Amino acid sequence: MAAEIDVKFTAAIRTAGDPANDTTYDCPDEDPGCPYTTWVLCAFNASKTDEERVKFMSCWDDSCPGDSKFTCPPGATVCECKANASGLESASKTCSETAKLDFAAVSACQKGGAADLLHAAAVAWEEKWPSHAHTGPFQVPHVLIGGKDIGSNTTVPDLIKSLCADGVQAACKSGSLTSAVLTVV
Repeated sequence: MAAEIDVKFTAAIRTAGDPANDTTYDCPDEDPGCPYTTWVLCAFNASKTDEERVKFMSCWDDSCPGDSKFTCPPGATVCECKANASGLESASKTCSETAKLDFAAVSACQKGGAADLLHAAAVAWEEKWPSHAHTGPFQVPHVLIGGKDIGSNTTVPDLIKSLCADGVQAACKSGSLTSAVLTVV
C-alpha cells in the first residue's frame, strides 16, 4: 500500500435519536446492535497502522462470516447472514491473525469496552453524515479522496485517476496501485 495513502474507515452506525442517549444501534446489513461492526471496531482499536486495518477489513469482507456458523442465502451479493457469537468470534480471530493483531485485545474489547466504541462511532457518523444519521439509505460504501466525495466512480480506473489527481504518485504509475485500491474499496 502506498505510503501516501491515509486510509480512514468510518463505521456506518446510527441511532433513531440522539446518539448521546440512544444506544439502540443500527448498521447496514446487520442484526440490531451491530454485532459485526462491534468486532471490526474492536479490531481497529487493537490495530496500530492503516496497513493492519486494511488487512483486517479485507479479510473480514472476503470471509463474509457465513460458512458453517451462519445462514446466508445462496447467491447473496452482500453478507445477509444471521450471526451467532461463536461464528463472529472465529472470523474475527482469523482476520486478526491475518492482520497480525493481538486477538486477546480484540476479544477483551468485545467483552468490555465495545459500547464506548459503538457510541463514539455513532456520534462520528452523525457528525460526518447528518443526512444519513437516523433514517434512509446508509449510502455505503462511501469513498472520499482528498476530502472529495467521488460518488459512484468506484471502479479501479476511476479510483486510480482520483488518487493520481490528488497527488498520490504511486497511483500515476501504470498498474502499481491496483491491488491497494481494491483493498481500500
